[in-house]
Amino acid sequence: MPNHLLDIKSLSVNHINEILATTRTILKTNLNQTSNTPATLLLFKEPSTRTLLSFQRACQLINSPCSVLDPSTSSIQKGETIEDTIRTIEALGFNILVIRTPNEFEPHTLANVSSKLSIINAGDGTNEHPTQALLDLYTLEETLGDVKGKKITIVGDILHARVAHSNAWILTKKGAQVVLCGPEQWLQWKDAPPSCQLEPNLQKAVKDASAIIVMRIQKERFKKTEKLDLQHYIKHWQITISLLEKAGNPWLMHPGPFNRGIELQKNLPEHYPKTLIWKQVSNGVLVRAGILKWILQHE
Repeated sequence: MPNHLLDIKSLSVNHINEILATTRTILKTNLNQTSNTPATLLLFKEPSTRTLLSFQRACQLINSPCSVLDPSTSSIQKGETIEDTIRTIEALGFNILVIRTPNEFEPHTLANVSSKLSIINAGDGTNEHPTQALLDLYTLEETLGDVKGKKITIVGDILHARVAHSNAWILTKKGAQVVLCGPEQWLQWKDAPPSCQLEPNLQKAVKDASAIIVMRIQKERFKKTEKLDLQHYIKHWQITISLLEKAGNPWLMHPGPFNRGIELQKNLPEHYPKTLIWKQVSNGVLVRAGILKWILQHE
């Protein structure tokens, strides 16, 4: 059976460590000698800049043939089921399918349908975004070393942000002290790791944190009945330079895209010296290349 990367919750610490170790070897390997590389197909049913481009660059890095299937111009628009699309992809000789979808657990369903493809979850609805969590962990370990015992605060739309979910799981698996912060209605995430601390007060949540990971407000995933007082959010949960200085100048992260003047003070990414936002972007290529190689090694 193919190997998959479907979520962080079910991923063992050994596998997390293996993926990051594989990532680190890429820097030391003559990539031109890579053989038996997989053919990778990217199927993104939601908009993306960082994840899509970094997977394309990652494929180039390991010399893997890479194609992009646009759902809006595919036979899915003619009524073809996703299952039949998967069978077509298999028949065309692809080894790996990277999928981003608005539908929770669709990658898991496809993993059960296919006997030949390895499925990588590039974000499924409000559920998880495991490749982002792996690159965030890689970035934190580069910066802090072992995250065990470190306080890491995740701030923002915890309920709807799949990145928050995957990060909470991967960081608790690695022994970090994870604090989830945001409006109380967004802290009602039923699947949160039991060890996570819920703290709606931003000042308390960020105090003495080693790093803060900020989440975008996920308006596109709100239910019709959900409402947001944007000015109230900005007043109580916006990350500012003043707040960070009072908290002890923690490292700042954001998976992007970010909304200037909402979850982050307008010019914060350029003026705060301990931002890791752009490092996350560049590490996305390396870690996703590591994931592809790890998949190949376990086929």
